[in-house]
Amino acid sequence: MKTLVAYFSHAGQNYVNGGVAELEHGNAEVLAGFAAQACGGDLFHIERVEPYPAEYKACPGATVIEGLAIKGSNAAASADAVAAWLA
Repeated sequence: MKTLVAYFSHAGQNYVNGGVAELEHGNAEVLAGFAAQACGGDLFHIERVEPYPAEYKACPGATVIEGLAIKGSNAAASADAVAAWLA
């Protein structure tokens, strides 16, 4: 059986230890990497069609669910990509 670790993460300015820091990899991406390594799974990065603003303080105004898709794609293509991975 294959294991897929799908994650949604924001790199760049992030909340870290009580303050805002510039991160190459978002917090959820780091945790997803640990999970995938622990279970031998593959990583699947879910990205917004419209990227979050670069400034952290502007991000809470952006919705999380709206516009989720594989980079440069749409929800149908995301489903196709997961189906292809499962095959």
